[in-house]
Amino acid sequence: MTVVIDEDRPSYIKERKDLNRKERTLLQYGEDAFEKENYPYAITIFRKLLLSAPGCLEVREKLHEAQVRRVKGKTNFLRQSWAGILAALFELWFMKLYKEEKYAEALDLAEYCMTVDPLAPASAHLVAKAAEAGDMFEIAKQVLEHSYRFNPKDISIIEHLGFVYSQTNEGKKCLQMYRKLHELQPKNKVWEEKIKEATALASMEQAKLIDAEQGKATVTDMIRDREEAAVLEQAGRTHATEEGRKLLIENQIELINSQPTADNWRKLAELYREDEQFDKAVEAFQKVIEVSGVEDPAILRAITDLKVKKIEH
Repeated sequence: MTVVIDEDRPSYIKERKDLNRKERTLLQYGEDAFEKENYPYAITIFRKLLLSAPGCLEVREKLHEAQVRRVKGKTNFLRQSWAGILAALFELWFMKLYKEEKYAEALDLAEYCMTVDPLAPASAHLVAKAAEAGDMFEIAKQVLEHSYRFNPKDISIIEHLGFVYSQTNEGKKCLQMYRKLHELQPKNKVWEEKIKEATALASMEQAKLIDAEQGKATVTDMIRDREEAAVLEQAGRTHATEEGRKLLIENQIELINSQPTADNWRKLAELYREDEQFDKAVEAFQKVIEVSGVEDPAILRAITDLKVKKIEH
């Protein structure tokens, strides 16, 4: 798979040419080890490099390929189980790292889990969640697409990838994922709701493409888009701060007032959970169940976890 970097790339994304001298040296060492099939050493070097340049998708892709080759492209029950246990333990540790905005460190721990079993869905979810905590959705997308190649029928991976596509405004791909889920679970009404939301997103995506091709974007449109992008970028940079979380929560509530979908309620619940507003997070998750009409086991677990955290807090 070739990594393609869009011209309007997020600020955290780095290409090979953006690496400093030390990072380029590490990359060369890693590539040399990879070519010599010394995958454990290549993995160590790539992880070291990604600590300082977490958004270099090319290096992360090389890391994932080295991890897969180390296990000869195969998984087993023991590795998969161990990866799942580590992922659960690391998620608790990550909460502290997120508060300190140490997203690169969280990603590195998640990549350790990927090294244990790069084919286990739990490993990919952990990397994706660490990336999402720092609003680095391109990284989340990359690792989930990697996992989807090996787990094309895993419900959790498909659902997570669909969510990430919705965050990167890739409506067609988002719709494809939810249609796949509906095929695998035709009786699950949650997917019908998701398909409706993804269809709307895909239509908006297509409309923007048509407008761009026909040159209908006005100067006012472009200025507005840039202003909105600046707000989102600022929110991303301060996501772990009180001010940043407040801005994101306010924007999400405003969105729900016009689009009270289950997915939008879910996003609000996640924001409340990160801000440690546990009661409001529980209420928002309960709205997800109410709007969708389905008692999703993942949502029920999240509600239980929040009630426990409230007691501990």
